[in-house]
Amino acid sequence: MKRLEISNSNSKLVLPVFLLVLLIISAFILLIFDKSNISLFLIFPVIIFILFVFLVKKGWLIYAIIASLFLEADFFSFHFFGARIRIIQIIGIVALICLIVRVTMSVSKPKKTPIDAPLCGYILVNFAAIINAPSMVRSLKIAVLLLSLALLYYIIVNLIDSKELFKKAFNLLLYIGLGEIVYGLYQVAAGMFNYYLGIGLPVGHRGIMHAGFINSPWGRPYGTFAEPDWYGAVSMFFSLLFMSLYFSRLREKKKFYLFGMVISILGMFLSFVRASWIGFLGGIFVLLLLKHKVKLSRINVINFSKFLLCLVVGFLILIILIPSTIDILGTRVAPTGAAGVGATNVRFVQMRHSINLFLNSPILGNGPGCFSVLGIWGHNEEYYNQLVREGLISIESRYDPSIATTVLADTGILGAFFFIILLFSFLKYNLLTIPKIGGFYQVVSFSLLGGIVGLFISYIFTQGFWLPFTWVFLGFNISAIKIGVLESKK
Repeated sequence: MKRLEISNSNSKLVLPVFLLVLLIISAFILLIFDKSNISLFLIFPVIIFILFVFLVKKGWLIYAIIASLFLEADFFSFHFFGARIRIIQIIGIVALICLIVRVTMSVSKPKKTPIDAPLCGYILVNFAAIINAPSMVRSLKIAVLLLSLALLYYIIVNLIDSKELFKKAFNLLLYIGLGEIVYGLYQVAAGMFNYYLGIGLPVGHRGIMHAGFINSPWGRPYGTFAEPDWYGAVSMFFSLLFMSLYFSRLREKKKFYLFGMVISILGMFLSFVRASWIGFLGGIFVLLLLKHKVKLSRINVINFSKFLLCLVVGFLILIILIPSTIDILGTRVAPTGAAGVGATNVRFVQMRHSINLFLNSPILGNGPGCFSVLGIWGHNEEYYNQLVREGLISIESRYDPSIATTVLADTGILGAFFFIILLFSFLKYNLLTIPKIGGFYQVVSFSLLGGIVGLFISYIFTQGFWLPFTWVFLGFNISAIKIGVLESKK
């Protein structure tokens, strides 16, 4: 595949254009601000310089996106006009500007993807549904967030335009993901040491979390996320990804893939996120079901049986070493209670409420993020409403946990139609194209597919569709297939 670089003939206009923009902005700053304020005069040239550097080194943009991918908690964010701004969103804006300049200067050509039409339709329905929203501001914020995430997906697909860049970016994704999971495991270890030995190790930006909720004296790992749910989802995704890479005929990095698989599964288990456990099992089923589409795959029932046997033995040893694990598991599989697995589970109560919201406005829904205003907490309603009145929590903390009922309540039948077509288009493209490519890219795209399927299965119970990592994972899958197709034609 021919790699597009800034140094080609079409890009010679880039430097003069940027210098002209720099001159105009500097002059504008001098006109509207106090000329004695040198810092204001210098900040915009610095921004332009950074943009130019990233324009020349587009790989750095991809690396920056990956490096900031999991910095999701409020601790790593700031608020702007009532909206929480993540680091990755700032980088995404810079990347979008650079991508537009590259396309304008004919350095790059925009790439089409198989989900363009349904994704565009789904976003448009979200904006149209704002007319039914109980809070225009809230719905507009969610719709804009969705648009920014879709643009992040296109940034990944368009900037990763060579096999060299893809391999470097993919390896970085594996290392960053593994680092996130290891950090969560440190939080577990720190919590245990603090509880049993009274050492006082720092745990994380939220300290010990959910200790009483899941009956765990050392709490739950959450990494750099706001909630353990997202840590569990990421651990599950990388568990499936590393597993598929390890059970393949790729000869490189076998020990690394094995290590990554074990660590990711351990992180997923200790997160005690049941939705991620279900997604993991669903992802394994899909990998087994579609293994015949990948020539280099070693995934089969025998290998998985051996692996699962080792997994069970490992968990038994873990339970023996940490007896409290039995109490935690008992809490997580209890048939009753707000946190149990029965009909009284708070998530199922909220999902039923979302169905009623959908029935009240079945065609276009109630607007993006409507559950914050029209929804319920699911239990202890007066207690949580009192916390909202006291300003201790925000009403935006109330959300529908399921992607299925969220789509229905927010955008009705129209939104659900485009969302289903979006998923169908993504799966169809993978299933039809992966068998046509070979080698490394076939294995990687198939592995990413397994992780993404597991992720969306888990989203039925605990959804993170509005989180950046979902869209970056989708972008990597499509990029792997596109580069694999070009490589197979050589």
